[in-house]
Amino acid sequence: MATLGRLAEFQPLRGTQADLQKALPLGWAELYFAADTGNLFMGTPGSGVGYVQIGDTLQVNDTMLKVLAELERIRKALVALACEGGRARPEDFEPSQDNAAQS
Repeated sequence: MATLGRLAEFQPLRGTQADLQKALPLGWAELYFAADTGNLFMGTPGSGVGYVQIGDTLQVNDTMLKVLAELERIRKALVALACEGGRARPEDFEPSQDNAAQS
């Protein structure tokens, strides 16, 4: 338990999202990290449900996969533009080729 100043104490707790109800009531500014979802909660006793959700990782993986797919399409388009006219080859732009040349 870490003390900040004289009035606030932070006690980070870990568990699953389902165990949040077992940890209630959280103390004022007490942090609860749900390891299964990556969500972070802060205790606010006496107001509302007794906590505020600070972090929300809902759909982060799906969003990152969409971004990765878009970046791959952009890379392919840039490689096609760079290879127009025969001045470069698509193999020149393969990431595995960069790693082999550096080692």
